[in-house]
Amino acid sequence: VLKAAECIDVFYVDCKDTNPEIYLSYTGKDNSLMLENLRVLSDAVGEKRITVRLPLIPQYNTDEDREKSKKTLMNTHDGHLSFIQRLDFQKTYATMGSTRV
Repeated sequence: VLKAAECIDVFYVDCKDTNPEIYLSYTGKDNSLMLENLRVLSDAVGEKRITVRLPLIPQYNTDEDREKSKKTLMNTHDGHLSFIQRLDFQKTYATMGSTRV
């Protein structure tokens, strides 16, 4: 990723949640690697080139959880990250494979 960074304008990073319990429940993994990778990327390319996606994942997180995650990330990254928050996995996956005319 760091070698490719010279050719990439914007990085999109999926952060399911900064709450370790929610992240573990949804992914089966600890969120420390994702947070460390985000820190390394931020140090390498700068926060203005990173957009973090905070999806609504039904039965796992809420809009309140996503807002807490955003505040956590803003505090740890000096407030310069961009965010996409209105991604709803249930709606996204429900329409995958459908044909629109």
